[in-house]
Amino acid sequence: TSPGLVGHHHALSHHPFHFQHRGIVTVCAPREDVAKVKSMPEVPPEHRHLVERINKMLESRARFKLKMEWVWHRYVGRRGTLTFDELPAFLLKVAEKLELPSSAFDDTDFAFMYDFTGDGALEFKEAYTFIKDKIASFRKSLGGHPIIAVPFKTPAEAGYKIQKFLGGGGQGSAHLASDKHNQSKVLKVYLKGQANAVSLDDLREEMENMKRAQHPNLAVCHEIFQDAQNLYMVSDPYMGGDLETLQKKASGSKVDMTEEWYRWIFFQAFTGLDHLHRCCVVHCDIKEPNLMVKTPSYEWPEIVIIDLGLASTLKPSRGACGTPGYMPPETWEYGAWFPRGDVFSMGVVCVQMLSNNIPNPGEGKPGIFQRAQNVQEVAQLTKTIEPPYDSMYPKSERLMAWLPRCLCKDFQLRPKPAEVLEYPWFNDEDDSPHLCGRRLKGSCCC
Repeated sequence: TSPGLVGHHHALSHHPFHFQHRGIVTVCAPREDVAKVKSMPEVPPEHRHLVERINKMLESRARFKLKMEWVWHRYVGRRGTLTFDELPAFLLKVAEKLELPSSAFDDTDFAFMYDFTGDGALEFKEAYTFIKDKIASFRKSLGGHPIIAVPFKTPAEAGYKIQKFLGGGGQGSAHLASDKHNQSKVLKVYLKGQANAVSLDDLREEMENMKRAQHPNLAVCHEIFQDAQNLYMVSDPYMGGDLETLQKKASGSKVDMTEEWYRWIFFQAFTGLDHLHRCCVVHCDIKEPNLMVKTPSYEWPEIVIIDLGLASTLKPSRGACGTPGYMPPETWEYGAWFPRGDVFSMGVVCVQMLSNNIPNPGEGKPGIFQRAQNVQEVAQLTKTIEPPYDSMYPKSERLMAWLPRCLCKDFQLRPKPAEVLEYPWFNDEDDSPHLCGRRLKGSCCC
């Protein structure tokens, strides 16, 4: 399927190895009457009451979180952490408080995937995210689905005037539009009922991820709505292109692409990624097209991470999803994403920019791990070969102190995004005057 588009001036294109992508253009929103007919019979009568209770519980997110905080403070402590050995007993207390069967929390094998801080234990926000996902998975095992309230209205009724077609693909299109305040927005239009689309709740999850992780270096989703034919998503316009085309555009604008210029770009990318992880969200599809440039100002470009359609894909049952060539070795090995997998993907982006290896399907140009005939070979290359560090320019000792660590084959040895940003390469203010005042803050929207 085609990767998402937020303000692109070119058509949506296929990546040669892109598969199982659940991004913002792979959306299926069945008509209301069809949804009712299809969803109810899937829930056996003996489970309907429990599914309804779970739906109500997860819909009232603030009340659900309050109950979780009560259990946590009583059995763990306000500032405590939960070891993985202590987790099963804690989950029994959660099941009791939420009046759920203990079987909802039987499988804890992949709980360690939620350890975003990498300290070998779960903080509250990590445990909360794990438990919320477990309850959602339990609901699915009962045949249930989330209840998603998406308003019915046309773009005109929502106050949007379409001004310009930006691009399109097999599943939808993107348009520049103005809202009722005459502010420019991007209106993404998705046809309902596409054969290769995924569920509406995936798009809703992306919108929630955007709202949970609000940050200057992360994309903004303002609203989603639908009419009889289409589903709509409204976001900000990012008209400077993406990292696929940034170097060419900067060169055309006579920008001197120095080490300081790359430092500014990579600093923003890792800062956005750090904030995403602090909010317990894993992106799962970091690559050049998903790193947008806000405006056509290329001397000091402002970077935004987009396409959270795969974000939070921590459930191992979903398999190895993402873009081959950017997926880390452990995702190929275990069929699951870990937080530091995003660091590997970002490292791939950095090396490809510095070594002139950004993939270009139109020219038959592969990425550093994509010189292969099939996805199995891509997986093998990702696990075994080293990136072409010798081909990078610019290149310095301080740059090489952190970048190879991001691409370590063992995910446990990779730094977290916050740790990457602590390296001297990012913190020498004499060499980086443009970064003054942009240092990390430890806030989190969770």
